[in-house]
Amino acid sequence: MNLESLVTLARDHGASDLHLEGGLPAALRVRGTLKTVGEPIPAATLAELARNLVGEAHWRELVARRSYDVARTVAGVRCRINVLHSLRGVGLAIRLLATTQATLKRLNLHPDLKKLVQLETGLVLVSGRFLAERAPSGPRSRIQGWGHRTVALPLAPKLRRSAGGPYPLPHVRDAVHDAFRRAGIPGVEAVDAVETHDCFTISEYLAIDHIGLTGPGESWKAIENGDLERDGRCPVNPGGGLLGIGHPVGATGVRMVLDAHRQVTGTAGPTQLDRARRVATLNIGGSTTTAVGFVIGTD
Repeated sequence: MNLESLVTLARDHGASDLHLEGGLPAALRVRGTLKTVGEPIPAATLAELARNLVGEAHWRELVARRSYDVARTVAGVRCRINVLHSLRGVGLAIRLLATTQATLKRLNLHPDLKKLVQLETGLVLVSGRFLAERAPSGPRSRIQGWGHRTVALPLAPKLRRSAGGPYPLPHVRDAVHDAFRRAGIPGVEAVDAVETHDCFTISEYLAIDHIGLTGPGESWKAIENGDLERDGRCPVNPGGGLLGIGHPVGATGVRMVLDAHRQVTGTAGPTQLDRARRVATLNIGGSTTTAVGFVIGTD
C-alpha cells in the first residue's frame, strides 16, 4: 500500500477528500458523505508513508507543531495534504484538487449565490513589496498573527484527543492562541473585539472559553456578565454574526477578516465600535476539523 494507490482509489470513487488514520480504513468524502473503504491501515504503515512524504528535513517541525502542510501531485492528481498527529498516531487529511478550471457557468450556482460571488469587492492577499509599489489610498490594516489546526473529521477521535484535559477541542484553542503568539500579544485580553463563527449556539459557547474569555466550561459567565455586548469587556460579533449578516458558505472566514479590517480602520459604519485597534477572528469548519484564527490590527 502506498499513497499513489490510496489517492487513485479516492479519485476512482469521485472523492473530494481522503482521510487516513492508523488502525482505521481509508475514509472518502464523496458528494459530502463520508464512507470507509478497504481494510484498516496499520499505524506504522501510515507513519512511514507520512515520513516519506514530509521528508527528514521537516519531520522535526511536524513533531513539534503536530501538523504540517504540503502540496503534491500524486498519481496525476493535485493534492493538498495536511499531516497531523492524533491519539492514533500520524494521520493525513488529503484534499483532491480539480484538474480543470471551473467557471461560474459550469458551477451551475443558485442565482442568489451567483450574484454574491460576482460582487466587485473582496479580499486579496499581497506581499509587502507589492503593497509598497501599488499602495492603495485609504486606511489600511494588516494581519498581525495567524493560527491553523486540522484534525481528523470524525467526532470520536477529537474527543479521545482531549480526554482528561480541560478543553473538549484543544486544537481550536491552539489555533487562535497561535495567532495571539504570532501577533506578540498575551491573549484575548489584548484585543478589542472578536469575530467568531456562530453557526450554532454551541459553536459560540465553544469559542468563548477556548479563546480565553472565561475558564474552561464557564462560557455562560461571559454571557450573563454582559462581557460580549458592544460595550462589554470584549465585544463578540459586533456586526450581528451569521444571524445578522447571513451565512456566505465557504466565505465566512473572509467575511470575518473583512469585518475585522473595517473595525480597526474605523470604516465599519453603523456597527463601528468606539475602541477597536485590534480584532481577533476564529473560524471553524467541517465540524471543527479545521480551525483558523487571525489577529487584525493597524500597527
